[in-house]
Amino acid sequence: MTPLAENRWEFPKIRLEDEAKCGKKDLKQAAESAGLHGKVVSIEPLGSYVASRQNEVRSMIGYLMRVDDVEDAWPRQASHRRLWCLPEEARLRIRRKPLRRFIDLALQNVKQGGPDAGRTKP
Repeated sequence: MTPLAENRWEFPKIRLEDEAKCGKKDLKQAAESAGLHGKVVSIEPLGSYVASRQNEVRSMIGYLMRVDDVEDAWPRQASHRRLWCLPEEARLRIRRKPLRRFIDLALQNVKQGGPDAGRTKP
């Protein structure tokens, strides 16, 4: 997903008031904002990293989601665009190393036979 005015690819995300209290409802909200339907395959995150923007530091946590369906019209459609691609292309599009690391961790999880491994979209 990328903002329409930029060419900076990223994963769907939401802001949490309390990072320690990230629950299913929050993960569902992030998926819905991107028009995605499916299941987060593990309550354990793939990983995390710290990001800073405009003098604000945030903790980013990544989860693996099996996407079963996508909405043609979705809440952030006016400001963002979506693109499905293979992991190799995703690595080229996503510039920030911590985000590229999530791709590698997701592939590792799928190769190890994680939940619903054969059905996970890269």
